[in-house]
Amino acid sequence: MGTTSSRSATAAEPGAIAGPAEDHLGRVRDVYFDDRRFHVRHLVAEIGHWPAHRLVLVSPWSVRRIDLPARVVQTDLGGDELTRSPDAECDRPVSRQRHVELARYYGFYGFPYQWPEATVATMSPRVRHRGDRHLRSARALVGYYVHADDDDVGHVADFLFGDAAWEIRHVVVALGHGIARRRVLVPAGWVSRVSWDAAAITLALPGRVVAAAPTYVPAEAPGPELEARLTRYYGPAPFGAA
Repeated sequence: MGTTSSRSATAAEPGAIAGPAEDHLGRVRDVYFDDRRFHVRHLVAEIGHWPAHRLVLVSPWSVRRIDLPARVVQTDLGGDELTRSPDAECDRPVSRQRHVELARYYGFYGFPYQWPEATVATMSPRVRHRGDRHLRSARALVGYYVHADDDDVGHVADFLFGDAAWEIRHVVVALGHGIARRRVLVPAGWVSRVSWDAAAITLALPGRVVAAAPTYVPAEAPGPELEARLTRYYGPAPFGAA
């Protein structure tokens, strides 16, 4: 992989995906990761044009570099290679698995009314897709409640991942409620549980510790200095990613 930046924001906001010649090939719509070790497994790219557009899985190891100011992910894949990439339905995150399970249970395709049209072809009761219960969609988790040991502290606003080892490094937590909410970073290694049923992630930290954490400034490029500062504040993380 030829990336040069060590940290970058997830695709909470869509970014472009480009080929080796920097030609525009589609949009990055999501990041799928394993919630045990917080390793990034897939980037999800939207290619083609409506109504023939589709979502495909892109290996993070095909990424050449990420241009954060331009929000462009440049890969080693050409247009034909990207078109032949596996469909996103080949490896569903938990949120998609549960939606499909509910549709099968209730026996109709419209549940819960807001799915993209591409899901209809996958919901036959005869299909039994046994998905990975630890594969998570970063976009689906944005807005989840954040539970601390003793209190609710806010909501998931975003994630930061490292594109050197391709792992989720930090959860961006929006504290409290309202519009002007302070945001803090919590190392992903403090996440003890992710629950689709509760729409929540649980941190192995007291609420007062999260609430008093240093304010996250998006303009500040994450790097070794920020990592060291967060480690001094929180201490060594007990789970998964450091």
